[in-house]
Amino acid sequence: MAAVSIFTKEQDHSFYEMPELYTIFHEIVNKNADSKQLMELFGLNEPSMYLYIRELEKLGLISILFGLAFKLSVPKNIAFSDSAKFPILFKNKVIENLQKQVQKIDSNNKNAYLIISQLRLTEDEFRQYNLKLEEVMLDALKLSQTRGASSINTNEYTIVDMGARGIHHPELKMPVNII
Repeated sequence: MAAVSIFTKEQDHSFYEMPELYTIFHEIVNKNADSKQLMELFGLNEPSMYLYIRELEKLGLISILFGLAFKLSVPKNIAFSDSAKFPILFKNKVIENLQKQVQKIDSNNKNAYLIISQLRLTEDEFRQYNLKLEEVMLDALKLSQTRGASSINTNEYTIVDMGARGIHHPELKMPVNII
């Protein structure tokens, strides 16, 4: 069985210090974007594009072929280690941005949802619940990966499912005597 490729500490550090590098790398991996598409998408000029792809090349993520042409040097399914710093930054930004979208959802909006529930479960029941959610997410991910950005009648969705032991509701202000 092949081992999963992991970003190096240097790659993780570079993404953490320059998140725009990861933004570009993400488009290369997930959208098969070339330099021309990246320049159009981000409004970059050629010298800037070259500097970005040169940084990605220094990190061993791509190889520049000629001019602004490059090829991916790592597997598309490369992942971060558990101790990586960038995914924490990325995750927090995703949650923050998603939170803004779901804080006030119109009842007619079918493009967003927020479900909050406090459940009383055993650890095994919680583990089974989590495995089912993970299975649904992986099935949706596999389906999504079969579709390109130009697939008809598809949209991008960001989904975060979370759960943790304990009650994490905010403490509400206690009633006080009214004078």
